[in-house]
Amino acid sequence: MGYEELTSLAEYYPAAAREDLMALSAGCQRRNEGEILELAALAVDLSARDILSLFSGPGPDPQVMEAFRLQYPNVELGSLAGRDDESIEGFVNGVKGKYFEVLVRDRLNAGETVGELQLEAGQVARLALKPNEIGWDLEVVDRNGEALEQLQLKAVKDMGEISKALRAHDFRVLAPDHINSSSEEIIGTDVSLEQITKDTGDQLSELSEGGISNAVDIAAETVEPAWDFIPLGSALVIGVTEGRRYLMGRATLHESMEGVGRRSARAITYHTVGAALGAAGLGIVSIPIVMGARVAESRITGAVDLADNLVARTADLTILEVAS
Repeated sequence: MGYEELTSLAEYYPAAAREDLMALSAGCQRRNEGEILELAALAVDLSARDILSLFSGPGPDPQVMEAFRLQYPNVELGSLAGRDDESIEGFVNGVKGKYFEVLVRDRLNAGETVGELQLEAGQVARLALKPNEIGWDLEVVDRNGEALEQLQLKAVKDMGEISKALRAHDFRVLAPDHINSSSEEIIGTDVSLEQITKDTGDQLSELSEGGISNAVDIAAETVEPAWDFIPLGSALVIGVTEGRRYLMGRATLHESMEGVGRRSARAITYHTVGAALGAAGLGIVSIPIVMGARVAESRITGAVDLADNLVARTADLTILEVAS
């Protein structure tokens, strides 16, 4: 039974009781409006991570940061702030090759196979100490530190640069995944040139955006972990609506605090369920599922509360009628 039904029913009640029934209908309408706000807040809470990701840029990639420091040891990362796109593109072109070297080194030292290369027990891959080392970029050493092989790494688009490197130096070359060659001197890898260029560009562009953008990123990244555990949107709605009830004299402070506790517990329950469904792989589908369950639960409890209230009101009316 909704607001319209209760209003119509009030016409059949005695004038002394009509005001109470109208108050009941107004309360029903306020609860419906509050439910819509809570459902909207619940949807925001469940999608908060996706929303915040729109404001936060990529986190610092330690491998890209290392590659930058190795390639430009005399350039401070902070000096990139405010640089134009052309300047950043120049740094990207310089860093992506070193980033390729860092990736290959780390994968080899982690026991992975890169192309046909895999380290044996006691062997270590390490980069050349100087960014412009002549001839080679990475070497494999044994447990005694003796070099077993030195290699060139070329993060380039075509075979021309690789052929030139092979003619200039007698070291095998590791190349990105788009380079196809049957030469024994060229070792193909599964590392994508497009991806390493994108990763490098994203990181350096983020550094160039300056203080305001970085402050927004930091704020978003700070709030995001809290939103995983606390439904902040629901908490805001509950606090405002219960505070309004108290200030308008519709509830005592004790009743408002009880309402905050009851509604917060329900919001946390549904938020936790939604987060669990999302983590289980349902993703955004978890939002309509949780909201549907929330509406169903509200309809059931609302119907029970309304029925109890009507029974109590009817009993009061019966007593008044007998007394009169």
